[in-house]
Amino acid sequence: MKVSTIYNRGPRFFAYYSMILSGILIAVLYFFHNIIALVALIAWLILVVYFKRVELQYGESMEEYVLTMARRIKRSENHAMSFLPIGVIVIDGDGDIAWFNNYISETIKLDLHVGDDFQAEWAPKFNLLNKDEEILESANFKFEGRVFKVQYVKEEGLVYFIEETAILTLEKQFRDSNVVVGMLQLDNFIEMSKELSEHDSSMLLAEVMTIIFEWAHRHKILIKRLQQESYMLIFDQSILDHLEQDRFSILDEVKKLEERTDILITVSLGIAAGTSDTIVIKGQQAQESLDLALARGGDQVAIKRGDKITYFGGKTDAVEKRTKVRARVMAHSLRELIVSSDKVYIMPHTQPDPDAFGSALGALSIVQSVGKTGYVLLDKVNPSIRKIVKYLKDHGMGQYIITPEEALNGIRKKSLLICVDHNKPSLTMDKRILGQTNNIVVIDHHRRSEEVFDKPSLLYVEPYASSTCELITELIEYQYNSVRLSQIVATLLMAGIVVDTKNFVLHTGSRTFEAASFLRREGADSMTMQKLLADDFDLFVERSEIVRNAERYENGIAIAKAKASDRYGTVVIAQAANTLITLDGIRASFVLQEVDYGVAISARSQGEVNVQIIMEKLGGGGHLTTAAAQVKDVTIEEAEDQLKAVLRQLKEEGSL
Repeated sequence: MKVSTIYNRGPRFFAYYSMILSGILIAVLYFFHNIIALVALIAWLILVVYFKRVELQYGESMEEYVLTMARRIKRSENHAMSFLPIGVIVIDGDGDIAWFNNYISETIKLDLHVGDDFQAEWAPKFNLLNKDEEILESANFKFEGRVFKVQYVKEEGLVYFIEETAILTLEKQFRDSNVVVGMLQLDNFIEMSKELSEHDSSMLLAEVMTIIFEWAHRHKILIKRLQQESYMLIFDQSILDHLEQDRFSILDEVKKLEERTDILITVSLGIAAGTSDTIVIKGQQAQESLDLALARGGDQVAIKRGDKITYFGGKTDAVEKRTKVRARVMAHSLRELIVSSDKVYIMPHTQPDPDAFGSALGALSIVQSVGKTGYVLLDKVNPSIRKIVKYLKDHGMGQYIITPEEALNGIRKKSLLICVDHNKPSLTMDKRILGQTNNIVVIDHHRRSEEVFDKPSLLYVEPYASSTCELITELIEYQYNSVRLSQIVATLLMAGIVVDTKNFVLHTGSRTFEAASFLRREGADSMTMQKLLADDFDLFVERSEIVRNAERYENGIAIAKAKASDRYGTVVIAQAANTLITLDGIRASFVLQEVDYGVAISARSQGEVNVQIIMEKLGGGGHLTTAAAQVKDVTIEEAEDQLKAVLRQLKEEGSL
């Protein structure tokens, strides 16, 4: 279509229609009065000529207007490409730079040249290449203090540069000024002060408060004392960033008091950070984080950001601070739950050890003492409890041990499920059973993580205890009606304590010996226990082979790799890790073994290295001195590389 025809067609059609109609009328008029018709014809011809002239002028004007607009748009496009605050690079079919606008050369001041090989020379500088040397669609590029978003459009051969410095600066200012709420608590001040006179206790509290308030003042933290041993903290995100870089030195500053007072005082902090929550919600989250830090043993910081929780510290073994009042309350609550249920099912963690299985038998004794039917779940027998299971069956107790499949057929909503020696649903023997009842009791001595059971009826997690067998023993001892504890069960409870404390060496408090004394009075047989825990000869040989091939990594860290063992499972690596940690100069040991799902890692330490934190970074957990992880879908070499990467990271942070 010609440019001259681009105008409003409505008036033009009306004019043509009018002229045709007029011509017809003149022709009709000619038959009636030829003179008038001739005059009308002349007038009609004049109008036709005039109309054609106007039409031509209008078309020429419109064409000129359109051409002018096209030229202006073209100039605008050229100006925009050259001078708008967006960088543009054009790449030709050979991958060379064909053109770039003024923003690239004059504003960003990049030393580009037409003909440069973009992928080889400039894509790496713009962070646009991945590990396979392929150009990415977008990346961030920093140049002389400015930040640009670089976008690559492969189909058009274009690269755009959009500056985001101002936006990122505003985002950082908003983030840095975001309010953070914290809760700080002295872990064991009340317990420690009981051993001091009122004067000495007041002096100790004054020293601790001085350290805390000086630390808060130094970091510009608003601190408000809530109780004698707890404080509220208010600060912003920029200060939290600095505290994280400082690795929360307040933890070590308070512990240094022991050098002058011979009394170990530790603190724990719960912190809530984030941009979307209100102050009220952050206050609640800070308290939840503090509770989690205390449940993990104290002497650490738990930072909650949305659903993510980060931990710092935890270098000190948990100081015993359980009260017998709490044990009595838990014993009473457990009894009421058992009485109100129809049947009770007791489930240890997957691949149960003597502590898990012994505590399950102890819980069964409590169930039977109130006249209820109870069962212990066991999916398959592993080497660590093979002799124990055989001993139970030989003494007529095999009828109380059932498989998870049998439990699924009998459990009801009114039934009670007691999970022992684990507080993470992922570690339970059979997850299907968790959804079959509304009544779940959790009894464990491991430090808590973010993963927890959903609304259990009773949660008794005490990381200060040596073992779950110790906790169950106290619950037995504090029942209103004394539990008739058989010699067999007393022996198994004692065996669980002995195994988890490494013969009363690690993680042992006064309550541990009280529990052991009670079990001894109830008939625990040391000779029987020794036979049940005696090493299998072939297992001893295999464990010795793992220890012999262990590698001394660095800083007193020993790492060993074991062959896959269908016969002994992960028991052999746990025992090998225990053996390595007893050797001179070894501060921590890690033993890896290939299994069906990937690689299992067993970790042990003497207390200087927190293996719990290390294993948590690999998806596991445990205690400061005893922990484990299951790394899925990797080879043993890949798992070893991941472990060493975590060790290097902690070493750089000063935590190893």
